[in-house]
Amino acid sequence: EDEDDDELEVLDSAGITLVCPITSKEMTEPVKSVVCGHTYDKEAMLFLIGRADAGRNKAKAAKCPVVGCGRSVGVNDLQPDRVVKRVLEQAARKRKRDEEDGSVKQDDEDDDAEML
Repeated sequence: EDEDDDELEVLDSAGITLVCPITSKEMTEPVKSVVCGHTYDKEAMLFLIGRADAGRNKAKAAKCPVVGCGRSVGVNDLQPDRVVKRVLEQAARKRKRDEEDGSVKQDDEDDDAEML
């Protein structure tokens, strides 16, 4: 358990973000652009690529939405970001543990109140 916490802190300090630059929400299925190295939520980036080239007969691509990048990213330029996926899974486990710890403390407080 503590190992997950330590690894999350190291990755957080390394600047790994779990938030999609398109949706501003935590990613669920992170994919990385092989063109520029930026990571996005797969569904959001596929939507952006599809919207950028709707009705065109060329390879679908969109500009990278990360501020200052703007490189052209297509569907074939996306690959699963396993590092971010692992960090997301660790963060979810940590949240679950914290919630379980919080509910145990809450139950203890309720028991104390009933005794009074």
